Amino acid sequence: MSAFTYAIAHWALVEKISAITWDFWAKIVVLIIVSVMTAMLMRKLANFSKIALGFGIFFLFSNVGTTWIRERNEPSWASPVVNALAIFFPSKGGSSPKQ
Repeated sequence: MSAFTYAIAHWALVEKISAITWDFWAKIVVLIIVSVMTAMLMRKLANFSKIALGFGIFFLFSNVGTTWIRERNEPSWASPVVNALAIFFPSKGGSSPKQ
């Protein structure tokens, strides 16, 4: 590839990249930061006591499940399970279980 063709290809690439909006680049930067932080968190959690980690995960899922049952704002894929459990738990006043 000659220097002239390389310069033209490089310029075309620069034009294509500069046409991408800043919103896209901001999302890419946030994705990279979240990925790095997730990797760091996973490495820290690997050193935790398995019992404490299990208790924390149980507590998290219990809170999410209780909120879904009380508020009835669960995602559609979780509705069958929440409908079955909603019979045994109180719900927030105005809404009733989905039928």
